[in-house]
Amino acid sequence: MNKLFVYGTLKSKKVQVELLGKELNLKTAEITDYALYEAEDGFYFIKKEKNKSVKGYILEIDDYDLKICDAYEMCPTMYQRKKIKAMCNNEIVQAYVYVRVDEVGKSKFIENFESYCGFNEDEFIATEIKHFKTKEHPEFYL
Repeated sequence: MNKLFVYGTLKSKKVQVELLGKELNLKTAEITDYALYEAEDGFYFIKKEKNKSVKGYILEIDDYDLKICDAYEMCPTMYQRKKIKAMCNNEIVQAYVYVRVDEVGKSKFIENFESYCGFNEDEFIATEIKHFKTKEHPEFYL
């Protein structure tokens, strides 16, 4: 099993079910010396920043689900998957995380993903996830 630290839309159980076909076990986690931002293109990303932290979850997923997540996160063109250390249940764990690979232009610091963007799971699933499944990567859903 792979550990994946998620900090945005993949934190949503509804998104996980729609994307991966199952509800995953979420373990509260945090990474330090990173901060969460929104790029001017509307995508969220983390970047190294001393004395900051990003709260999220650790997902335990198999290799096939990791391939789906890679495609969903546009890895390796927009994001790359890299190993980081996360604090989870009072212990340090090695986990993957997605970080932007391109220059993002202007960006805005975000304290908390959910309260900042007013994330509407149902709307996101009806538009973005549906597009991902039917137009971008139908091969995962045959």
